[in-house]
Order: sequence, then C-alpha cells, then structure tokens
Amino acid sequence: MIIVRFSGGLGNQIYQYALLRKIQLRYPDVRIKMDLSFYKRMHIHNGYELEKLFGISKKGVQRAENKELLKVRCEIPFEAMEKFPERLIKPAAWLNARSRRIFTECSIRNEIKEEIQKETGEFESLSVDKLAGQIENMDIRKNWYIDGYWQNELFFREAVPVLLEELQFPEFKDQRNIELEKMIKNTQAVSIHIRRGDYVNSCYDVLTLKYYESAIRYLEERKSSLMYYIFTDDVQYAEREFSFLRNKYIVRHNMGEKSWCDMKLMSLCKYNILANSSFSNWAGYFNKNSDRIIIYPSKYTKQKENTDKFGEGWIKLNI
Repeated sequence: MIIVRFSGGLGNQIYQYALLRKIQLRYPDVRIKMDLSFYKRMHIHNGYELEKLFGISKKGVQRAENKELLKVRCEIPFEAMEKFPERLIKPAAWLNARSRRIFTECSIRNEIKEEIQKETGEFESLSVDKLAGQIENMDIRKNWYIDGYWQNELFFREAVPVLLEELQFPEFKDQRNIELEKMIKNTQAVSIHIRRGDYVNSCYDVLTLKYYESAIRYLEERKSSLMYYIFTDDVQYAEREFSFLRNKYIVRHNMGEKSWCDMKLMSLCKYNILANSSFSNWAGYFNKNSDRIIIYPSKYTKQKENTDKFGEGWIKLNI
C-alpha cells in the first residue's frame, strides 16, 4: 500500500493529488490512498476541498483508515489518539516519536519525504532528481508513506492530461460570478494575482510592483486591448499600487469557501500573471485558451530561486 499525505490549501492539495495520480499510473496494481489527518489537527484556509469541488472519491481515490495509517506509518494516528483517556495521550505521543526513529532506521517504516528536519529545527529539501528517482523506483512489495508538496512538474508531468480532464470546476451559481465569467470570455482578459495576507513580512514577500509592471509591459508589447482582472486578498493595496491601470476590474467578492471561484476565473483569462503561489500556478494549468501566455516570477521565497518546472511555454520573469 502507498499512502500520500495531503495538507495545506487548495493549490497544495491539487499538487498532492497530481502526484497521487502519477503514482497510480506508475503502479496500477498497488492500493494507493490519501492521509487526510492533517485537516483534523489544522484549520487552515478552507480545509480539505478536493472532494466538494471535484468529487475525487468517484474517481477511485480513497481515504486511508486509521488501521492502515498505523500499519504504514508505524505510529498511532492522531484521530485515534483523540479518543484516548487524557492520561494516555502523552505516552502515546512519546511512543509515536520513538517509533518514527526506530522503524525508519530498521526500514520497516518506508517513507519518501520532500523535506527532512535537521537538528537545528530547520528543514532541508532533497533534490528533485533524487526524490523523483525514489518515486519511480519504489519496492511495491513494501508499504510506503509519502509526505510533501510536490510543486514541480517533474513529479507528475505524465499525469497532467488525466488530471486536467478529471478536475473540472463546478458551474457558478451566483449571478455575480456568472456575469464576471461572461466579461472575461468577451475581453482580452489578463489575470493578475496579488497575494498579500500571510505573505507580508514573511520569506514569501518577494513580489514588488516592478515584477507586475514588467509582466504587464511584456504582454502589452505583444497584445492589444487588454483588460486586467486583479485577484487579491488586499484590495486597498491593489487600488493604490495599480492605479496606473485604466482598464481593470478588482475582484473582491470571492472570500472564504468561495475562494476557489477566483482560481476558476483566473483560468478563464487568456493571459495570466502569476504570484509565487500554488493557487496561482493551478490557474495557469487550468487555462485552456489556445493562445495563452502565462508569466511567473523567478523567485519563490527570499532564499530560493524558482527552479520548479512548470507548463510548456510559461514565461519566467526576473524579480
């Protein structure tokens, strides 16, 4: 059995699903399941969204049960520990920490982890080539637990056609998004994604106005009559910094559980200016326009150049 851990928001979940689908194609005779226990412990963004948006359980993807997580991870699942008497929770957590070391060292617990925690408490990412090689050459006689974000097309490239066919957004039901979809389809639409919120003053706070100006200039040198649709969690910032754009529409109504609507709307635009965000990236992948232009930044964080592999023909701009 192979279990893939899911975590994070919608963009990360789609990356993890992409890896899972690639593994299913690679190992068709192996049972492959999802570990969704992260969403029992962490209330992040809008929780687990793949099922309500895309109905992936109907495509043969199942959730791992506690007994399967115990067998594959060699530790007691968090959901099971919640039901323990209080006096047993600390000993069970200690047992889990000990089992992670013992069973990993003696190769009973087989893992592929994208990031390894060092003694300093920091995390070190393994090379993409090494990780991809591990995924391509798993001993399927053993159980495997796979943990990471997998934001590089090298991990799932052959699954992209299947993925884009399977993951179809629901139709809009509210009049505001229905009208906005019509506007986008009837204009030379450019999406601009500006992520602020939790990015401000963090290692992800790397995109300046210069990046967006360069991307806009790149498009205007090649296309005419452009209409800009700005998607952001900081409307005041967008209004202030992008006041130089005459033909623009700031999308401000899709919040909370309706956030996925922004990803769909961005994907409908002919041209995309992406942020350093997995949410942005999938809007680019879902863009089916034949003459699409997709622009992304050269840096993902302050410390890391954006070396991830994306869709064919995407344009990387220096920041």
